Amino acid sequence: SSFAEIPGVLVQSYDLLFHDMPTATRQVAAHLGIEITNAKVSMIARALSISTQRKRIPSKSLALWFSKRSFDSKTLFHQDHISSTDGRDGDWATQFTEEEIIKLHARYSGWLTAKGYLSACRAAF
Repeated sequence: SSFAEIPGVLVQSYDLLFHDMPTATRQVAAHLGIEITNAKVSMIARALSISTQRKRIPSKSLALWFSKRSFDSKTLFHQDHISSTDGRDGDWATQFTEEEIIKLHARYSGWLTAKGYLSACRAAF
Protein backbone atom coordinates (compact mmCIF):
# COMPACT_ATOMS: atom_id res chain seq x y z
CA SER A 1 0.00 0.00 0.00
CA SER A 2 1.13 3.59 -0.49
CA PHE A 3 0.58 6.87 1.31
CA ALA A 4 -1.57 8.05 -1.59
CA GLU A 5 -4.08 5.30 -0.76
CA ILE A 6 -4.58 6.38 2.87
CA PRO A 7 -7.81 8.39 3.29
CA GLY A 8 -7.23 12.01 4.32
CA VAL A 9 -3.53 12.07 3.40
CA LEU A 10 -2.17 14.65 0.98
CA VAL A 11 0.83 13.42 -1.00
CA GLN A 12 2.93 15.97 -2.86
CA SER A 13 5.90 15.30 -5.08
CA TYR A 14 9.36 16.55 -4.30
CA ASP A 15 9.37 18.26 -7.69
CA LEU A 16 6.27 20.29 -6.83
CA LEU A 17 7.67 21.30 -3.45
CA PHE A 18 11.01 22.22 -5.00
CA HIS A 19 9.81 24.02 -8.14
CA ASP A 20 6.33 25.36 -7.36
CA MET A 21 5.82 26.16 -3.68
CA PRO A 22 2.83 28.46 -4.40
CA THR A 23 0.90 25.57 -6.00
CA ALA A 24 1.98 23.24 -3.18
CA THR A 25 0.75 25.81 -0.63
CA ARG A 26 -2.60 26.13 -2.38
CA GLN A 27 -2.95 22.33 -2.41
CA VAL A 28 -2.33 22.15 1.35
CA ALA A 29 -4.88 24.90 1.98
CA ALA A 30 -7.47 23.17 -0.22
CA HIS A 31 -6.77 19.83 1.47
CA LEU A 32 -7.39 21.46 4.86
CA GLY A 33 -10.46 23.35 3.61
CA ILE A 34 -8.82 26.73 4.24
CA GLU A 35 -9.28 29.74 2.01
CA ILE A 36 -5.96 31.48 1.37
CA THR A 37 -5.10 34.80 -0.23
CA ASN A 38 -2.44 35.26 -2.90
CA ALA A 39 -0.52 37.47 -0.46
CA LYS A 40 -0.46 34.67 2.13
CA VAL A 41 0.57 32.12 -0.52
CA SER A 42 3.49 34.39 -1.51
CA MET A 43 4.52 34.85 2.13
CA ILE A 44 4.51 31.09 2.77
CA ALA A 45 6.35 30.33 -0.49
CA ARG A 46 9.12 32.80 0.42
CA ALA A 47 9.38 31.39 3.94
CA LEU A 48 9.76 27.85 2.58
CA SER A 49 12.08 28.58 -0.36
CA ILE A 50 15.32 26.62 -0.71
CA SER A 51 17.39 29.75 -0.03
CA THR A 52 15.46 30.42 3.19
CA GLN A 53 15.73 26.78 4.27
CA ARG A 54 19.47 26.80 3.60
CA LYS A 55 19.83 29.66 6.12
CA ARG A 56 18.19 27.47 8.78
CA ILE A 57 20.76 24.70 8.41
CA PRO A 58 23.34 24.73 11.20
CA SER A 59 26.82 25.68 10.13
CA LYS A 60 29.68 23.22 10.40
CA SER A 61 31.00 24.46 13.69
CA LEU A 62 33.29 23.02 16.31
CA ALA A 63 30.61 23.57 18.97
CA LEU A 64 28.17 21.32 17.08
CA TRP A 65 30.87 18.69 16.62
CA PHE A 66 31.71 18.65 20.34
CA SER A 67 28.04 18.53 21.33
CA LYS A 68 27.51 15.64 18.86
CA ARG A 69 24.50 17.58 17.63
CA SER A 70 24.82 18.30 13.95
CA PHE A 71 21.19 19.12 13.21
CA ASP A 72 18.67 21.75 14.17
CA SER A 73 16.31 20.31 16.77
CA LYS A 74 13.31 22.28 15.45
CA THR A 75 13.60 21.69 11.69
CA LEU A 76 15.75 18.51 11.83
CA PHE A 77 17.91 20.00 9.07
CA HIS A 78 21.45 18.65 9.16
CA GLN A 79 24.59 20.25 7.75
CA ASP A 80 24.37 18.53 4.37
CA HIS A 81 20.56 18.46 4.15
CA ILE A 82 20.33 20.44 0.89
CA SER A 83 22.76 19.21 -1.74
CA SER A 84 25.30 21.50 -3.33
CA THR A 85 23.22 21.32 -6.52
CA ASP A 86 20.05 22.25 -4.59
CA GLY A 87 18.47 18.90 -5.48
CA ARG A 88 18.61 19.43 -9.24
CA ASP A 89 16.33 17.01 -11.12
CA GLY A 90 18.00 13.73 -11.94
CA ASP A 91 21.08 14.52 -9.85
CA TRP A 92 20.37 11.46 -7.70
CA ALA A 93 21.30 9.26 -10.66
CA THR A 94 24.94 10.31 -10.44
CA GLN A 95 25.25 9.21 -6.82
CA PHE A 96 24.99 5.42 -7.19
CA THR A 97 27.35 2.67 -8.25
CA GLU A 98 26.50 0.57 -11.31
CA GLU A 99 25.46 -2.30 -9.01
CA GLU A 100 23.14 -0.01 -7.04
CA ILE A 101 21.62 1.33 -10.26
CA ILE A 102 20.85 -2.20 -11.43
CA LYS A 103 19.11 -3.00 -8.11
CA LEU A 104 17.19 0.28 -8.11
CA HIS A 105 16.10 -0.26 -11.70
CA ALA A 106 14.85 -3.76 -10.93
CA ARG A 107 12.83 -2.56 -7.93
CA TYR A 108 11.62 0.91 -8.82
CA SER A 109 11.75 1.68 -12.55
CA GLY A 110 8.06 0.80 -12.94
CA TRP A 111 7.05 3.18 -10.16
CA LEU A 112 9.35 5.94 -11.42
CA THR A 113 7.96 5.58 -14.92
CA ALA A 114 4.36 5.57 -13.66
CA LYS A 115 4.98 8.74 -11.63
CA GLY A 116 6.44 10.64 -14.57
CA TYR A 117 10.12 10.21 -13.83
CA LEU A 118 10.72 8.32 -17.06
CA SER A 119 13.46 10.67 -18.30
CA ALA A 120 15.36 10.36 -15.02
CA CYS A 121 14.96 6.57 -15.23
CA ARG A 122 16.36 6.44 -18.74
CA ALA A 123 19.27 8.72 -17.84
CA ALA A 124 20.17 6.60 -14.83
CA PHE A 125 19.49 3.14 -16.23
